[in-house]
Amino acid sequence: MRRAFTHVLPGMLALLAALELTLQALPVSDATMKDYHLDPMVLSYPAGHGWTTSIGWDLRHPQRHQANNAGFLAKHDFTPDAQAVALIGDSLVEASALPAADRPDAQLERALAGPAVYGLGAPGSSLLDHVERLRLAHDRYGIRRFVILLENGDVAQGLCGSGNVQGPCLDRQDLTPRTEQQPPAGAVKRLLRHSALLNYLLGQLKLSGPRLWQQAVKQARPDMSPPAALAAPRAEPPWSAAEQAVTEAFLQRLRPYLADSRVLVAIESRHDALPAGGPAHIARLEGFRARLQEAGIEVLDLAPAFEDAWHRTRLPLEIGPYDHHFNALGVRTLADAIAAKLRTP
Repeated sequence: MRRAFTHVLPGMLALLAALELTLQALPVSDATMKDYHLDPMVLSYPAGHGWTTSIGWDLRHPQRHQANNAGFLAKHDFTPDAQAVALIGDSLVEASALPAADRPDAQLERALAGPAVYGLGAPGSSLLDHVERLRLAHDRYGIRRFVILLENGDVAQGLCGSGNVQGPCLDRQDLTPRTEQQPPAGAVKRLLRHSALLNYLLGQLKLSGPRLWQQAVKQARPDMSPPAALAAPRAEPPWSAAEQAVTEAFLQRLRPYLADSRVLVAIESRHDALPAGGPAHIARLEGFRARLQEAGIEVLDLAPAFEDAWHRTRLPLEIGPYDHHFNALGVRTLADAIAAKLRTP
């Protein structure tokens, strides 16, 4: 038994080494090294850091990136510029699957045909995190025009424990303000970040113990749900008390910047529902939209722009069924709508 093990072990190690070397040569998503490099409440990449991204087991949409001087995936280095526009949001703003020229900051800058657009996208962030990046752009770079691009989950994700919090959040139980930050990487994690094989298994294939267990249980039980065509449409939950509390916290944190700045909140809605015949507008966000307008915040509902683009071109606005982020056409649609709104006084 021991002899067999001593023969098998070197072969396994050689196989793992070969896989590691092979994957090192392919565009596997690698370590982003994100941390609180620039500000204690703003998660970013190290300034000038280079990394690769791709999607899925077959490494679709590979891109090679380099962070700017502030640690963001953005067209420009950030310098003080009172004429610039800061575009703030989550992965919709960063858009790492797209070439640089197709990303939202570049397309909005072309649509405006004038001021520089600073992209401050942060994947895995939510509504209250966006205000922290607005604060950073306002105080450090003198920005006075802001666009906050929201996807439909950003409000609910402002609750602690949502998995999309990088700083401020509200406690799920009593809705009091808290801070929930990403813990620093330990020595082992920092070392493993550089393994292409582990990045492929955990990042591209998204393998995890709970995920494998859920898949095993799902396959062990017969699927008794009706076919998709016969299934009843899922009811849209109402705007909850928790979301109202997150909205009020957002307004409270935003209020100090309204005296000398223009803030436009653009709501992404559900562009992915259009090919199935559904509306891009989300009724449950009506309370959020109305509350912002009541507080004097400019709001842009992007649903009409998406619906017009879909009916006019019949072309998808997202990367694919495996990734619902915007493709270049979807980005151009929202950039044109935002630019038109910003050009109005």
